[in-house]
Amino acid sequence: KEAAEHARRSLDADRSRVLSAFVLGEVARRQGRCEEAVPAYRKAIEAQRLHRGTVVRSLRAGLADCLARQGQEAEAEKEFLAEIEAIPHSREGRTGLAILYRSQSRDAEARRVLEGVVTANPRAGADEYWTVVRAFATLGDVTAAREWAGRARVRMTLSARATVPEPVRHELEGRATIGAAAVRRGAVPAEG
Repeated sequence: KEAAEHARRSLDADRSRVLSAFVLGEVARRQGRCEEAVPAYRKAIEAQRLHRGTVVRSLRAGLADCLARQGQEAEAEKEFLAEIEAIPHSREGRTGLAILYRSQSRDAEARRVLEGVVTANPRAGADEYWTVVRAFATLGDVTAAREWAGRARVRMTLSARATVPEPVRHELEGRATIGAAAVRRGAVPAEG
């Protein structure tokens, strides 16, 4: 509620503030008010066009989610694809599009899109794998969920540190003062 109020005041001061419009859309969507979220997201997209190079994660995916909930599936698909084009490994874009495809019985496409959370991300780690496993399980594709859980175990095992760091070496030094001269020598441990 407070975030939405700050965003409104920010937009009153400057209508071209992308993140302020985005926040209004997100707040409305999360509260189930897609009829308010859609215009806010569209304002954010319009403002984003004025700021070349600006990418806002989940902007298009949030709009797409609301459009899908309103039964505008073709438009939702376009927005999910726009999110993925801007951010190829977007979890929100890919999981949302996979859910949409699965609801249309486009299972092979759903699988391909969802796998992209990992395959489109050269730095995919445990979080990305978990997203894919959880999404497949949620979608009822238990076989794919098990397959990706297995891939995650292999990936995480292979990326774990294979070598143990060498033990710490202690360098001992002997110091002595002989006459006016200070002498420093490496100490040699006694053999026992």
